[in-house]
Amino acid sequence: MPGTPEPDRLRRRKLMGILLVAALILLFSLVRADWHAIFPPGWWRW
Repeated sequence: MPGTPEPDRLRRRKLMGILLVAALILLFSLVRADWHAIFPPGWWRW
């Protein structure tokens, strides 16, 4: 059908869209989270 992207291109666009949504969700949750819950005191010491 004319005007429709090839299957590989469509798959790549879907993947990029899913990754973009996942990155936005991660960024939103990191902004809303308590900073001390993400990095508790002494987190760099194993």
